Amino acid sequence: MFRRPTSIFSCSDSRRLVGVKNPAGLTGGLKWSCFPQQSISTSIPPSGQKRSTNRKWGKTKTQEADYLYGYHSVLPALERDRRVIRAVHIRQRDPIAPATPEDRAYRARLLALAQEREVRVEHRTREELSKLSGGRPHQGVVLETDVLRDLPRLTHLTGPVPGGNGGHYYGVPTDAPNHLLPLPPPQVHGRSPLWLALDRIQDPQNLGAILRSAYYFGVDGIILGTKESALPSPTASRASAGAMEFIDHFYHTTRMRTFLQKSAEAGWSIIGPMPPSSSGDEQDGKGGWGGGLPTLSLYPYSSPGPSILVFGNEGQGLGQGLTQVLTHRITIPSGNPTRSPWVDSLNVATTAGILIHALTHSSASNSG
Repeated sequence: MFRRPTSIFSCSDSRRLVGVKNPAGLTGGLKWSCFPQQSISTSIPPSGQKRSTNRKWGKTKTQEADYLYGYHSVLPALERDRRVIRAVHIRQRDPIAPATPEDRAYRARLLALAQEREVRVEHRTREELSKLSGGRPHQGVVLETDVLRDLPRLTHLTGPVPGGNGGHYYGVPTDAPNHLLPLPPPQVHGRSPLWLALDRIQDPQNLGAILRSAYYFGVDGIILGTKESALPSPTASRASAGAMEFIDHFYHTTRMRTFLQKSAEAGWSIIGPMPPSSSGDEQDGKGGWGGGLPTLSLYPYSSPGPSILVFGNEGQGLGQGLTQVLTHRITIPSGNPTRSPWVDSLNVATTAGILIHALTHSSASNSG
């Protein structure tokens, strides 16, 4: 049976598989790609500002805005106070359907933060809020902000620099390569630094879920590829339950392969998730997709040092260009010996949650 070389994750349930002709004529005849199934409203918000939907990386236009929706995105954004806030849009009181105690508490906190930040509050109807949120569930609140797009760009990560503050790691800014950016020590004492590199993650729901796990388990930094990748959008913020608003070390790169290769040359381990193989090459490191690489044990996990855990596209996994710069591979074994071959992988967000938990907890207990 032909097994396409891919990562150990596949399309999420919110996406559809589309078969297209394989121009290379490889075995299988079709290659499977993932495309988001989202209906994007093109209506102009009442404020006259354009909603940022089909955005690209780079500098934003002044009229573009993000509209965060739901308390779990809006309250973190106001508390973090990193975005440029334009207005809070809140639903008018409904005497027929009184608010729940939880809703009243959220509303009171929201209005207090708006007053503290000196943010304008606009009362809207349910229909107006639905237009602002693009028809997505908003819980009666939408936050209008400048677009969060201009993430700092890094060329690569490096290790302790001679003559520098001993034991500290650094990022190399693309715009100022001679001015090293000191990175904070790992969030867990005794653990080597762990970063995530996300390349061509296209579903904002998956991006948000990964960011939520990264923040919850204490990943030290995120590097996001810009090519064919979901942006840090309101949908991603909502899927992250607001975690995206609190991540301090969030960067992007236009050249992911170069970023990983230079980081590896500077002493970082580049770890790629790979599928379990029926031939057993995950045990001896011979053959297969990513064959020849040292395989890290998941349970227990022993950190090889400062590491970058790389995740690729939902349908195609890590591209060959990225697998060529990996220094280690890791896999999640299945616990079901009778599973169908149709279920041979995990969703990328599920994979990320499992691996991040294992790498952050096991490496802390096995370090030092």
